[in-house]
Amino acid sequence: MSTASSAVFKDPQFDEWLQREILRLSVDTLNKKAITCTACGEIRGDYIVDFQGETYRFDTPKTYAFLTYVLEEV
Repeated sequence: MSTASSAVFKDPQFDEWLQREILRLSVDTLNKKAITCTACGEIRGDYIVDFQGETYRFDTPKTYAFLTYVLEEV
C-alpha cells in the first residue's frame, strides 16, 4: 500500500469544472435561501455565502462542500 504524498493537485480543467459546479450549486441552493457571491470567488479567491442570517467566507473547496451540504441536507 502506498502512502499519500503532500503533492498539490493542479489541473486547469479541474479548476474550471469546480468553478462551474459552484455556479450551478449557487443557483440550485437559492430555493434554500443560500445566496452565493460567485464574483467574489473569481476576484478574491474566496466565496461569500449568506445563509440563515449568517455570512460565511469560504475557500473554493469548502464552498463546494457547503453548497452541496445545503442542497442535500437542509
